[in-house]
Amino acid sequence: MRNLITLVVTGIILIIGLLAAINMSTHSSEADIEAVSIANKLYESGQYDQAIQIYQQIISQGVQDSAIYYNLGNVYYKQGDLGLAIVNYERAALINPRDSDIQANLTIARNQAVQSESLPAIAMGPVNSITRLIGSWLSIDETAILALALWFAFSLLFLVWLQLEPGKARTGMGYAVFMTLFLVAVLGLSLGNRIYNGKVHPTAVVVANEITINSQPGDKYATEYSLHNGAEVILLGTQGEWVHLSTPGETLDGWIPLSAVEYVL
Repeated sequence: MRNLITLVVTGIILIIGLLAAINMSTHSSEADIEAVSIANKLYESGQYDQAIQIYQQIISQGVQDSAIYYNLGNVYYKQGDLGLAIVNYERAALINPRDSDIQANLTIARNQAVQSESLPAIAMGPVNSITRLIGSWLSIDETAILALALWFAFSLLFLVWLQLEPGKARTGMGYAVFMTLFLVAVLGLSLGNRIYNGKVHPTAVVVANEITINSQPGDKYATEYSLHNGAEVILLGTQGEWVHLSTPGETLDGWIPLSAVEYVL
């Protein structure tokens, strides 16, 4: 029993220490309150260009704050630039996916953006569906923290399970061990998928008013298809000043100038 208590206490201390360490390592520099206040006042008074300049300066200092991206998205929306509005709403949502105001404004901007005609819903397999569901509730940092915490919890529960004599208590602990391991696997799979997609196939938004999709990198390969401001795309690669992309569901595949899109991350 003494060994069991020691394991429990040690596990709790390790989890608390882990969460504190991750929180410190992922803590972003705080935004200059005075600068944010000035930018907000400029936005409220309709001085949008000046407000954008200050918000961008704050972001360039390494500040990763959902409120800053949300405010910047609002400014671009007021200017009628749906592409950059969507980009910044998405950046805000990545940091704080549970914020109802961010999600509401992102939905409004998406609904107003003119997408390519007759695009079906995004085709998603089970892994992408799970990733999308978890991403709607947890940021990447939160997913990593929770996965690591559950891994430590699994290790602790497994050690406790080994100490128990056969019986109902050991059987119940076995279920807890399995469930914890299952959650770790799901979160780990989701986290890995999000990181992989973010690095290999990042998302972007068209910021040009309208851009023709070319079959190859170059103006002479123009097709009859085009994308409009605010269209969300998946980037497959780059070649010089051109970017290879696909649209949701891979309904369109082609090349457009790199300057016509803005990376979400």
